[in-house]
Amino acid sequence: MLAKLKLFLFENQTLKQTVAKNTFWLFFGQIFGRLLRTGLIIYAARVLGPSSWGAFSYVMTLVAFMTIFSDMGMGAIVTRESSKNPEFSKKYFSTAFCIKLALLAIGMPLLILGAKYFTNIPEARALMPLAALILFFDSLRNFGFVISRAKEKMQLEAVNEILTNFLITALGLLFLCLIPTSQSLAVGYLNGVAIGFLIILFTLKDHFYSSLISFDNALVKPILRDSLPFALASFLGAI
Repeated sequence: MLAKLKLFLFENQTLKQTVAKNTFWLFFGQIFGRLLRTGLIIYAARVLGPSSWGAFSYVMTLVAFMTIFSDMGMGAIVTRESSKNPEFSKKYFSTAFCIKLALLAIGMPLLILGAKYFTNIPEARALMPLAALILFFDSLRNFGFVISRAKEKMQLEAVNEILTNFLITALGLLFLCLIPTSQSLAVGYLNGVAIGFLIILFTLKDHFYSSLISFDNALVKPILRDSLPFALASFLGAI
């Protein structure tokens, strides 16, 4: 029984089974990960109070929007094209990764330098440098999921989501216990997503390395063009 369950949850066998397996892992990873973080949210809101929690929440909302900007729907395009044409997967991943780094190079300074335009709250402005680092590590962590989805191994994504949210929660609680401020919470959050990125990088290190040397300039325009509908849908959903 256990052998069959292990085979079902970790091995791609038939199309129907693969779809069921990946659906289970995506659902399980998202739900369980969010449940873990709920404990941190409840505790942080009570410890920080409305003002400090509001500042942190506002900054994280900006990070969420910048994350959408830095992805521009490219993850979906790379996953789709890699599944359709596995022989071109490395070129698509490498090219999209370079585009993503360029977008992050725009988004991170925008968060820091544009802080005075985004908010008049001094506490929120002080969090912007940490927010920029959170944006960097979380965006790259999520982009690593493109590989696991193209390989149809969503269990890697689910495990990383659970581990990352566990780290965010544990470190967030630890830093809040030591120093109950919004900046302390942001530091805990940053450490959690940074370690989560390192975990996915280590897990897929061989594919990361081989993909990063396959940049194809001819794919830049097609990737950006095809990703725009996905980017628009993401922005509208976030709003």
